[in-house]
Amino acid sequence: MKQLLIIANKARTSPFYLWLLNIVLWRVIPFNRSHKVTIESLSDTRVSILLPYKKSNQNHLKGMHACALATLCEYACGIGLMTRLDPSLYRIILKEIKLTYHAQAKSNVRATFEINSTLLEQTIITPLQQTGLTTQTYTVQAFDIHQKLICTGEVTWQLKRWDKVKHI
Repeated sequence: MKQLLIIANKARTSPFYLWLLNIVLWRVIPFNRSHKVTIESLSDTRVSILLPYKKSNQNHLKGMHACALATLCEYACGIGLMTRLDPSLYRIILKEIKLTYHAQAKSNVRATFEINSTLLEQTIITPLQQTGLTTQTYTVQAFDIHQKLICTGEVTWQLKRWDKVKHI
């Protein structure tokens, strides 16, 4: 996981490392390989993810599949958090995801997740240092290439310090 963060940090400024990060994530998270969910840009506060309009992401009506859109929202939020938190100190796990679908997508779809350092410190780092556990919900919106709102995801994460994780 440490190597992945090193690549992610370099991907903020290097197209080569951004490409490499996507390749590595497709291997590390095999479920996402067929979707070809791709990180387009990554900064200290923002991540933008693209879900391509291709057969494996389509439903029976040739629109973007609801589960592929849910994956997009989860991925954007998860990558945004994981690249900001030290995985040797904290565990992040999806607790709940709720999507509201606004329109059918018949093109590529993009989701962006943004969290600034102040919000990260107040809502995640401080509670984790004090109690070792926090649950946070973030809203992620996905738009098609025409800037039409396709869906809104409410993604809830449980974050824990590793010393608070119970291993059964």
